[in-house]
Amino acid sequence: MANGLAIVLSALAVAATGCGEDDAEPDREAEQPAATEEPGGGYEGAEPDSSATETAEPETPATETPVDPGQSGGTQAGSGPSSYEAFQTPTGNIGCRSDSAGTRCDITDYVYEPPPRPKKCEFDWGGSVSVGGEFPGQVSCVSDTVFDPGAPVLQYGQTNTVGGIACESSEAGLRCESEVTGHGFFLSTQQVDVF
Repeated sequence: MANGLAIVLSALAVAATGCGEDDAEPDREAEQPAATEEPGGGYEGAEPDSSATETAEPETPATETPVDPGQSGGTQAGSGPSSYEAFQTPTGNIGCRSDSAGTRCDITDYVYEPPPRPKKCEFDWGGSVSVGGEFPGQVSCVSDTVFDPGAPVLQYGQTNTVGGIACESSEAGLRCESEVTGHGFFLSTQQVDVF
């Protein structure tokens, strides 16, 4: 702000000397001692010009927009759809990864009873679901996880769309559905539903 005031005072001094004032009247700016910056950011020896303060806008320091710590990089509620390749739900219990082939979501804690384990599944069963292509949603047999605790949070009421699969987060759970086929899944702590 001090630099802005100095610029305004300098501009006023230049404008006053070229305004055609009576040459007999002494230059008020020349009679005043030169303004010197004080350590605290103010200026010593400069008289405030009331007309300058009325027209000059205060400088606003550049600051970052405050971020809600619970957002974790997610978009603000109501700001429209997003397209994260990886995201998680607000509870941090469901993590997903999406690409052009489809979407897969893993749930950490659940109380639902998963469908019977297929005989050919030798890995983890019941906590992973996926949808993609022309195939219906399915519970997946997996030996890894797509969960990324650092992924952006898809807040309740928001939708994430990648590769034609739209996932909507709600307090009830997460619903992911193909915009082309209508196939998908619903996943929450209480239930898993594939369609």
